[in-house]
Amino acid sequence: MPLPVPVPRCCPACASPAQELVREHPLAAIEGVSLHAGYRVVACAGCGLVYADGIPSQAAFDRYYQDSSRYENNARMGLPGPVDQARYAAIAAELAEQLGPRLPLAGLRVAEVGAATGGLLAELKRAGFRDLLGIDPSPQCVRAGRELFGLDMAPGTLFEPLPQAPFDLVIAVGVLEHVRDLDRALRNLAGAMRPGALLYLEVPDLEGFRRTNEAPFQEFSTEHITFFTRRSLANLLGRYGFQADFGSVPDRVHGGGSTMQVIAGGFRLDGAVRAPVADPAGPAAARAYVRLCQDQVRPELELMARLARSGQPLAVWGAGTVACRLMASSALPEARLAAFVDSNPHLQGRRLAGIPIQPPAWLGTFEGSVLVASRGYAREIQQLIRAELGFRHPVLTLDS
Repeated sequence: MPLPVPVPRCCPACASPAQELVREHPLAAIEGVSLHAGYRVVACAGCGLVYADGIPSQAAFDRYYQDSSRYENNARMGLPGPVDQARYAAIAAELAEQLGPRLPLAGLRVAEVGAATGGLLAELKRAGFRDLLGIDPSPQCVRAGRELFGLDMAPGTLFEPLPQAPFDLVIAVGVLEHVRDLDRALRNLAGAMRPGALLYLEVPDLEGFRRTNEAPFQEFSTEHITFFTRRSLANLLGRYGFQADFGSVPDRVHGGGSTMQVIAGGFRLDGAVRAPVADPAGPAAARAYVRLCQDQVRPELELMARLARSGQPLAVWGAGTVACRLMASSALPEARLAAFVDSNPHLQGRRLAGIPIQPPAWLGTFEGSVLVASRGYAREIQQLIRAELGFRHPVLTLDS
């Protein structure tokens, strides 16, 4: 199946077509799954917003998220892990603290778009919110939210009328960075909100990319296609009548095996359209991140070259962004690759750059080494391969 056709993209914040190249970012494709074979990271020559160009239409992204959601995790039956649960509890507490003194929480009509299996909504219910609706493109996630937490859930996207509108509070956590057609999405959200309603957002912070412990270039992932600073996020939302309301709390850093600094806060719908303010910090942060990653990637490139020269059988654990990047920009394709191994059932049976993707149980009969294509969770994955799968051959990490 061919990849979706790329469509030129103008700046989401100011609609300018003028752009400056930050990085050509190639990624190998997974047949029948991948949205693209990489993209161009560019900065708007007008307002400075950093975004991905050379990507397909929003319709291709909608199909991808409907068919390939990772959140109905089979291992936990859709339940959020401890890191996500703590994150959701912190968001619920923040919203209760900000809104409680102004309005009775139980009377607020609340919708979360991109709700996954409803972990955040469950925390909001515990915090005193009662009128809650979760919307997600994945039918499996909608079903899980109903069964796990007893939530009111509906299938849908940012581009369809929100059922039960209008709302007093709309939440989009970890959503906008995934959206190609931000113009249509934000017009739709504004149209589903009462005047004076609140939009609560959380997005990765471009200026914090240099502090992540993830693999090089991991923040330029397959799915993340717009890269925000506080200024560029305010520019985007100002175009649709939103004004920053709160967000003075320190940016949360997600714990666990990996860290990511985020921008989190509420934006009030007051209807006043605001002209963008130039944001030189965004392009500067993106270029600094590229330079940092270019330094970090050198040991990886040396390891891939050694593995290719060894001629030994090799399997790669993980068919995500790291593996796609290594297959597109290192000597890994020259190694004696037997398979990729991934626990995501949506990927099993597919091929990444022509190499089959197998379930973890496949390692039971594999006689060779395993390379863990992850950085934040590499040690945990090593332990899983050893302890749970009983694998006795070498297990390498990217810093081996």
